[in-house]
Amino acid sequence: MAYAWRHLLAVGVAIAAVPCVWAQQASSQPQPGSAQPGAAQAGAPQPPSNPVGSAPAAGSSGNALTQRGWDIKPNIGLDFTQTDNVTLLANGGKSDLITRLSPGVVIQGQGGRARAYIDFKLERINYMNTEGRDRVQRALNGMGTVELADKWLYLDVSSRISRQAVSAFAAPASGSDSLNNNVVETRMYQVAPYIQGRLLGSTDYKLRFDNTWYSMQNHGPMNNTVIQSVQGSLSGATGLSRLNWALDANAQQSEYSNNAKNKTNALRGSLTYAFDPQFRFTVIGGQESNDYVDFKQQTSSITGWGFDWAPGERTLIKWTHENRYFGQGYNFNLTHRTANTAWRISDTRDVMLRAPQSMTYARGTYFDLLNEQLRSTIPDDAERSAYIQTLLLTTGISPDAQVIGGFTTSRASVNHNREISFTWTGVRNVIAVSAMDLDRRALGTGIGVPDDFDISQRIRQRGVNANWSHKLTSTAALALMANKSYTSGNNSALDSDRLMYSATLSNKLGAYTSGSIGYRRTQVNGAIDYVENAVLASLLMVF
Repeated sequence: MAYAWRHLLAVGVAIAAVPCVWAQQASSQPQPGSAQPGAAQAGAPQPPSNPVGSAPAAGSSGNALTQRGWDIKPNIGLDFTQTDNVTLLANGGKSDLITRLSPGVVIQGQGGRARAYIDFKLERINYMNTEGRDRVQRALNGMGTVELADKWLYLDVSSRISRQAVSAFAAPASGSDSLNNNVVETRMYQVAPYIQGRLLGSTDYKLRFDNTWYSMQNHGPMNNTVIQSVQGSLSGATGLSRLNWALDANAQQSEYSNNAKNKTNALRGSLTYAFDPQFRFTVIGGQESNDYVDFKQQTSSITGWGFDWAPGERTLIKWTHENRYFGQGYNFNLTHRTANTAWRISDTRDVMLRAPQSMTYARGTYFDLLNEQLRSTIPDDAERSAYIQTLLLTTGISPDAQVIGGFTTSRASVNHNREISFTWTGVRNVIAVSAMDLDRRALGTGIGVPDDFDISQRIRQRGVNANWSHKLTSTAALALMANKSYTSGNNSALDSDRLMYSATLSNKLGAYTSGSIGYRRTQVNGAIDYVENAVLASLLMVF
């Protein structure tokens, strides 16, 4: 019952925010002659004209969402998939024709005190040759911010409904409609009020209260998880012109449907000295306590150091190293951009806690991957989401398709993640290449729900991904995608590798209609073994 009330509260706050958003429309129409943001259209999306700034919103002619105005675009899609292995079984599976009817709506824009991006679809999936497996599922990606009090009180609202893999050692989530018992629907809703401002003219403060509701379809005590956290920060200058200080604190409680609870607290203080405008050095000290390892509270100190170095206007290098309760933690991040390219190299070692963090596996899906690749290029969350959805629609890739495996777990883990990515945008082409290595080692016993760490204390997933979208004409585009991934555990009998590639041709058929045809092949070898070939066709009408 408590979860139901919290769920209703989240929905109620989101609904209450809509009038605030809608009220901005009358007074914040776009300038005459300017392009309005719209729903995704066929053809390759125009890349950001300036990679340093904002990308165009989905369906726009290139103007960024910084123009005030609101756009509501209902849409309906019809997809056909002819697969030769609908059940993803070895030695040849059952062929089937799958249809998906998906009415939806895209709402995006900004006004004087609000900005939002919402993409919702209700999908009806039917199997022509398989009885009893038809289903209805939802897809939602939404986020918004309302300024409730002038430059002081704000409200962030976000939500995500998607499908993801339960186990790394079973059939991966390919983003297709094949019958895959390893894929379940996940739902996340978050409401986060916060205040920020300045004290005594020299000290900046921020206080944020996050409320997150997370659920997984038919997945035991983790089905309903509530995360509440408070984060506060203070920062300011000292008597020395180049020396600044900061104080950060957070407290979090996770509550599961089996009444299990976890608590964690952390306090960090830091001093940062700017040797020059391009180089800053930081020392860190603090204390943290948590019971994520076997539900036993433990307290330990935090010591560390780091630096930010900008050798040029287009290059930034960040490094942070800390001594933590789990050993050495660090975060290295290098970003570089040119007029048409964006480069990123990262190497991190940190603890990933339980839901919702562990169930929304970082960079597990194509949406997550592109979201990280374009974060520095398109800093605004709503604009970046709109651009990614357009790009994925053009390439025929589901936002929920897994780049490399992905799985859910009921316990904390020490994660060592390494990644390198490259994105090139031109007038007619968009190329994105990435390689990553994700190494996870279990901490503790979890909350009693069986997961992959029960059969392997270490899970390593590696992968290479390449995408190319080429604009053939003003209305047509060709998209090619290839992905190679490898999953391994303590026992070689668990190992498997996957090769997936696809080609999609899309075209705008009319003023409101677009279509695409494509081919996809997936080959998995090892602990799981199957081959699938599929021909795909789709129609999309945007009103």
